[in-house]
Amino acid sequence: MITEPAVCLTDYALVIESVVVATLLLRKPAANARLRGWFVLFFLALGLAALAGGTSHGFLQDRHPQLDAIAWSVTLLAIGMVGLAGWNIAATMIGEPRLARLVAVVAMLSFAGYVPVVLFIDDRFLVAVLYYLPATLFLLLLLLWRYIHTGHGWILPGIAGLALALAGAAVQQSGIVIHPVWLDHNVLYHLIQAAATLLIYAFARFAVQYTG
Repeated sequence: MITEPAVCLTDYALVIESVVVATLLLRKPAANARLRGWFVLFFLALGLAALAGGTSHGFLQDRHPQLDAIAWSVTLLAIGMVGLAGWNIAATMIGEPRLARLVAVVAMLSFAGYVPVVLFIDDRFLVAVLYYLPATLFLLLLLLWRYIHTGHGWILPGIAGLALALAGAAVQQSGIVIHPVWLDHNVLYHLIQAAATLLIYAFARFAVQYTG
């Protein structure tokens, strides 16, 4: 019996979506293979987080506490990889080599600091949100700047997707409940994240043709 069916099933739907868009992106020819690699990691890490989170909410909570702790750690680490990928997507798209290297170094150092924090100090989801928030904002601002200076319409889905991802995190942290079983804050977050993922993929299809 599934403990939180709506949370679990929407998480698993995110897994399928993430794997599908990552696979489609891998099959698409890319002028910038490095950028495509970071996008693929972004989507697969998102899928891994959803898989571990859905398993925790659906089958492990209050039943298998040790396994649940492992699944939750995997969830938080995967979210960290999403943030790491976000920083490096931005670094790859900056175009200025020294600044790109600086952003990449900041990304690795912040991830190295994040891992022991969530494993040994504080494993609240809020910590993961606070970790990937700067990366998301930085990438969002970079895309806004590029759109203002180039007017390329293919950038707009990326802007919308990142904005939706931030909105989804805010909804998740708000604890809002429309229905206690089928539409709580986690389910709403998953639905918003699903739309955000599609928009980010729509942007990534064009972005991987970007060469700096």
